[in-house]
Amino acid sequence: MNLRSFGQSAAAALERLELRSSSSSQKKNHLVVHVIGGDTEHEGKKPREMWQSVYTCALELGWTGVIIYVIGPDIKDEEYIYSENFIIHHGRDFYHEWILSECVTDGKQIPHIILLFHPGLWGYDKWEKTLQILPTEIPCVLTSYTIEEAILDA
Repeated sequence: MNLRSFGQSAAAALERLELRSSSSSQKKNHLVVHVIGGDTEHEGKKPREMWQSVYTCALELGWTGVIIYVIGPDIKDEEYIYSENFIIHHGRDFYHEWILSECVTDGKQIPHIILLFHPGLWGYDKWEKTLQILPTEIPCVLTSYTIEEAILDA
């Protein structure tokens, strides 16, 4: 699997959604991305290489940087700070538990976009609690390996 494909898919979604920064000031205005269901095998390898296209796209859309939170029960807790404008956090947890414990109590930023890469929603009961708490006002992008899988996930 091409490690960059997740980042390229995310960048394409940002462009398609025209997710531009609404700030006209020069202060920090980072695009916040939540990636749900991340694992060490995919999102955990070479994070800078994987998400570089999202960072580049965010700058083109008027953001000053990007903060990416990759959350999943199968990823190591790590933080990658490539610059003050390009930060990636990995959190080992189910999203519905992480969002309550981390985002609310620690004041993590609300996402501008939520991504789920090949989640297989149809095959795992564990997704139910996460799906119930996803905000409806924030774009949520899901990818699938096949049309058949996409239909099952719907």
